[in-house]
Amino acid sequence: MRPSDGAVSQWLEKNQPAMIHCPFQPGRLVISRDACKKRHLASHLEPFEETMETDFFKYTFRKGLSLCNQCPIGMRLAGPSLAAKGHRDWEEHQESGAAVG
Repeated sequence: MRPSDGAVSQWLEKNQPAMIHCPFQPGRLVISRDACKKRHLASHLEPFEETMETDFFKYTFRKGLSLCNQCPIGMRLAGPSLAAKGHRDWEEHQESGAAVG
């Protein structure tokens, strides 16, 4: 069942503080801060090169996430999550000044 335009507008109005315009995705994507954080973290799950060799469909998905890999917004939002997980890029995040402190 397709939501009405009114329901979509109401949802966006209610959740506007949690939404951002992604400057790196095409088409001025409007995305929630939480989704941005999840995309950034997912972009660091496994080396992109390994995915390319093993699974074409996963490669296509990961290619879309590659734009999120070095995104300063995603880095800032994911900073605490990266630190808690001992993420390999946490030191790089701190050095770049993008980490939330």
